[in-house]
Parts: sequence; structure tokens; C-alpha cells
Amino acid sequence: MLMLAELINIVKLLEENNVETISFKGPLLSQMIYGDITLRQYVDLDILIKKENLELASNILLKNNYKELFQFPEYQKENLKTIGHDITLINKSNGINVELHWTLSSSEFFIDLEKLNYYKNTKYFRLKNRDIRTLSNETHFIYLCIHGNKHLWERIEWLVDLTLFIKKENLDFKEILELSEKIDAERVVLSSLAICKHFFGINLPLYIEEKINKDLNSIIRKYIKKLSNDFSKENQNKHTKQISYIQWYILKSFSNRLKYLKAFFLPTEKDYMELSIKKKFHFIYFFLRPLNILFRKMKSKS
Repeated sequence: MLMLAELINIVKLLEENNVETISFKGPLLSQMIYGDITLRQYVDLDILIKKENLELASNILLKNNYKELFQFPEYQKENLKTIGHDITLINKSNGINVELHWTLSSSEFFIDLEKLNYYKNTKYFRLKNRDIRTLSNETHFIYLCIHGNKHLWERIEWLVDLTLFIKKENLDFKEILELSEKIDAERVVLSSLAICKHFFGINLPLYIEEKINKDLNSIIRKYIKKLSNDFSKENQNKHTKQISYIQWYILKSFSNRLKYLKAFFLPTEKDYMELSIKKKFHFIYFFLRPLNILFRKMKSKS
């Protein structure tokens, strides 16, 4: 309830300063598909703004009891903005995290969601007597599929979200497939639907079943086997981007596969936190990044 109140306050504050906002996930998604903001776990608030408003929006929050999560040198902050898609601010009083997104895509997000023109395809959802602008059902659903696949569905509740989204919201599956084809994410969406069917027994339209059987049967069996093993472990993985040949196969287009490989060399917040290098030697991060990934993977297995 505290996070819901904070979301409403931030949206009100930004819009009063002419910053257009789109809220997604978090308490909004919880109310949409569970019917109660307290029935879904979330740790931060996600708000999408236009990139040209990023500095204004962050300054507004910094003046209203927020601080930046990462205290990096300016050149590292600027580099992360060219690679990533959000910055995190923390309320100094209640500890609530707010992620300001200027895009749903990024240089290491594999899929170009900008092609969906999501600012032109939104809806309003009522929360605590206030209409909050959010993504259309179909765009929101595709985003959740991509987000879950990027993290190899490390949290089973993300699949529960998709399943309830299908059951509770009036989704246009033909539009979802058309939009996902437009951004080369059809395999991502189809595999997500197949996984939900396996674990939760949802009914899918026949034309979707046929597409899955035609193109994805073998890889989905491997995907489900991996997830079954992961979900049976007592402790699931921490929230992090994961790396797997399964993702490589599901990313159908050659350009998206190149983006996938590119992500092996682009430094992230973790790389900057683990090792501080002066600006003139920044290129060293591109060599250290693959080694860091390998080290973290080995550490997680030990």
C-alpha cells in the first residue's frame, strides 16, 4: 500500500511538471491480474518517460527526497545511458526504489520494442481513485514475455503473472502475434505461452498450438526441462540476466542474435561496481566483461 501511494504521488508530481508517464508492472499489474495490490511480489516501481524528459524527471525526484542508487563517475553514468534503459532512484525516507525508464529496449535487450510505438497504444487503469496510464494489454504482455525470457524465467511467479494475464484480461492473441512478428519476438512469445501451458494447463488457440508444434517443439522441451530443474531447487537464482543457448535459438533474427553476443562485451552496473577504472582506460571493461560473466556463472554453480 505504501508503494501504491508512492506511485500515485510520483505520477502526480511528474505530470504536474509536464512529464508524460506510463506505469507498468508493480502494484498496477498486481491489481490488474490479481485483483489486489498485495497479492503479487514486487520490489520497485517502474515508470516509463520520454528520453528528453529524463534529466527533468530525475531532478524533480532528487529534489523530493530521492537519491541515486549508483554513485558512479559521470562518464560511467553517461555510458550506462547509451547501453541501458533505466536509472534507479531511492526514497531516502521509506527506501522505495523507483526505476525511471526512457525506453523498454536497450543495447543489450535483444528485441527492439521501440517499433511497437507504445506511447500511442496505451490505456488507463484506475488505482485508488486515480486513473494511471499504462501499456496496452497486448504490449504489456509481450514485454513480460521478453523480460521473463531475458532472465530465463528464474522466478516462477513471472509465469504465474502471464497465466493470470491470459485468464483475467481480454487479450487479442492475433494482435499479440502480429506485434511480436513486427519486432522479431514471435518465438519469445510462443515459447512463453507453451511454458505456461505446460506448468499451468492454460488453453491456447489452435493456430498458436500449430505454430509452436511447427517451429519450437524441440527447444521448448529443453526449455521446460531446464525450468523444471531450476524450480525444484530450494533457492532460485537472484534477479539477473542469464545466458543460455536456449535464448540464442529463440532469438530468430540474425540481428537480434548479434545483439545477444554484443551484450557479452558491454559493461553494466555490476562491472563498474566490481572494478573502478579511469575514463581513459575505459576500453578495458570490454575485455573484462566476458571474464566477469564466466566468473559469476562458475560462482553460482559452486
